[in-house]
Amino acid sequence: MKFSSCGVTTGTALVVLFGLLNPATAAIDDDARPLLDAAKRLWESSGVDNYEYTFEQECECLSDYERPVKVRVNPDGNKWGEFADVSEMSPAVLVPDDFEVFSIDDLFAKIETSINENYHALTVTYDAKYGYPTSLLIDEDETIRDEFSATASFLVIVDDTDNFGPDIEIKNAQIYLAKAMTLWESSGVVNYDFQYEHDCFCEEIYNAPKLVSVRNNQIVDVQSELGLPDEIPQDVMDQIMDVDGLFDKIQDAIDNEASEVTCTYDEKYGYPTSIFFGQRFYSYR
Repeated sequence: MKFSSCGVTTGTALVVLFGLLNPATAAIDDDARPLLDAAKRLWESSGVDNYEYTFEQECECLSDYERPVKVRVNPDGNKWGEFADVSEMSPAVLVPDDFEVFSIDDLFAKIETSINENYHALTVTYDAKYGYPTSLLIDEDETIRDEFSATASFLVIVDDTDNFGPDIEIKNAQIYLAKAMTLWESSGVVNYDFQYEHDCFCEEIYNAPKLVSVRNNQIVDVQSELGLPDEIPQDVMDQIMDVDGLFDKIQDAIDNEASEVTCTYDEKYGYPTSIFFGQRFYSYR
């Protein structure tokens, strides 16, 4: 069972718009400018300024730059991009700093430049309801391979109360944690064994892999390849927890605004398979 992050919110209403409605197409001729102006007026009249959409391009570039990207734009004009093709139970992956993230206004500007500079070719499709470009093909010079082809799809209008901000990683961490907890709770698993490993600059007993046995949601046994002393130090025992304890640990890191919270979860049962907080890494299987 997999989850999709598209349309997931925390008490926020979303309107999802799929597909094209009677699209209009323009090439660089006398119709290109009027069609662009009409599309921009339609977009501006919609009042949409807090949204996300999926952007995908074809270019003479590295393969990573042709991956689908979820673009988020807030009313202040700030924008972020995260790859849309990562595992749905994995944390969001922000695009590299040198990846150009386009807002809808940026796409309009790119089209306008191609008209003003009289590029060799331009083909654009606009959404008939909101006016934003849904596909564009730009060829600046027919003598060189400089074509830019892109699509914009799955526009999501976000309620103004949910203003995307720089804390996007923490927001995503909370979303993925909630999904994983729901999946784990629905599994009904209360008896299980798992291997725990803690990576830190500390004594070997802290880093050694440990097999944790849980019965009826209570830890009943802990074993280690190194063997454990009769009296296990309390700070070692404090590291060892069941799955619910791991969820609590992740939630504490989110609530305390840790500098980094990166977790992966099992796609079938939802339990954490790795946790990274700041300088500490934990793995489970």
